[in-house]
Amino acid sequence: MKAEQPVEDFILRRLRSLGLSGLGASFLEALAPLAPVGAQLAYMLDPMFARQPGSLLAQLGRLLEQPEDVDALIRRLREEPE
Repeated sequence: MKAEQPVEDFILRRLRSLGLSGLGASFLEALAPLAPVGAQLAYMLDPMFARQPGSLLAQLGRLLEQPEDVDALIRRLREEPE
C-alpha cells in the first residue's frame, strides 16, 4: 500500500476487486460495536508488523476509533462502483 493512500480507499478498492464489498459492509455493520476493540488490537499489532510509521494497521486503528468514519466506509462499500 502506498503511504499517501488512505486506508479507506485501500479497503474499498481491495474488497471491490474481490467482489466482496457487500459482504465487507455487512461485516462492518455487524461488528461496529466492537470497532474500538479492533482499533486497540490494530495498535497492539502495529509495532510487530509495521515497517514504517503510519502503517496500514495504525491507519486502520484510527479509522476504527471513529464511528462516523466506519459508517462512511460502510456507505461507500454499499455504493455502486464508479
